[in-house]
Amino acid sequence: MRDHPAQVRSVVLDSSFPPNINTPIDDSLANWNALRKLFRGCAKSRACDKAYPKLKKLFLDTVVSLDDEPGIANLYDWDEDEYYEAEVIGYDLTNTLVQAMYDVYTIPMLPRMIYDTANDDFETYSLVIDATGYRRSVKQSYQDVSDREGMFQSVTCRDEYGYTDYDTVEEALLDKIPTALQENILYDSSDMFETYDLWEAGVAPAYADEAVVSNIPTLILTGEYDPMTPTAWGELALETLSNGYLYKFRGFGHAVSSEPRCATDMMTEFFSNPTVSPNSDYLQDIPNPNFILPNEELED
Repeated sequence: MRDHPAQVRSVVLDSSFPPNINTPIDDSLANWNALRKLFRGCAKSRACDKAYPKLKKLFLDTVVSLDDEPGIANLYDWDEDEYYEAEVIGYDLTNTLVQAMYDVYTIPMLPRMIYDTANDDFETYSLVIDATGYRRSVKQSYQDVSDREGMFQSVTCRDEYGYTDYDTVEEALLDKIPTALQENILYDSSDMFETYDLWEAGVAPAYADEAVVSNIPTLILTGEYDPMTPTAWGELALETLSNGYLYKFRGFGHAVSSEPRCATDMMTEFFSNPTVSPNSDYLQDIPNPNFILPNEELED
């Protein structure tokens, strides 16, 4: 859109990643803000709030408790076709929650997962991990074909991590993230800076970190619970796209267009006539997440 605008007729940005965000800081905050949205979403549901009161406090207390005394979960090893015992610490609970918020189908399970884990019951935790494919094997030989690590590190390191350093990120995050999560979240940030030093991808030209300014018709799709590219990032992208339209999908996580029943018609209509805002009436019919309650049966 910036380098070759004459070649681009119209654009869909699903779960957009604008180049002008401060990735090392905003990425970490996106994870925490997504969790906060989950807690607020449960609190707005009378049934969920009654079943899981003060969910945020329960989660933070459970992270601390698991760090002090790890739990044990039975996870399924897809390579060996058998279950194995795995230690669960606060980082595991936090990371599993974030990974599960990518998927519209696992989001309703998450308040129940926090509640059960707090009560030393790891059945829901195991089911969520199985559903997300986050930890498929003891040997970690399961390959996620949705991306390629070499390409990801090359682009992310060069375009995002060469403009700052870890100390700056740590200073910016400490007063924005609860104490119980600081070590977990800062670990991921520190790990990325170590990768940057190892990868030697260099630093992109300054313009690569600037907003894209364009009048090309653009449809921006965002998921309410997306922990990676939140709605705020789509709103930031929209600020410099004069012919842009943004729509938030209630109850969804990352990559809303991967769920055809909601986004396909809107995208098709937009590509047919990108100069007109597509019909979004049906978005009002998307329900809030139907959070699974303690007495409800869990599905494999």
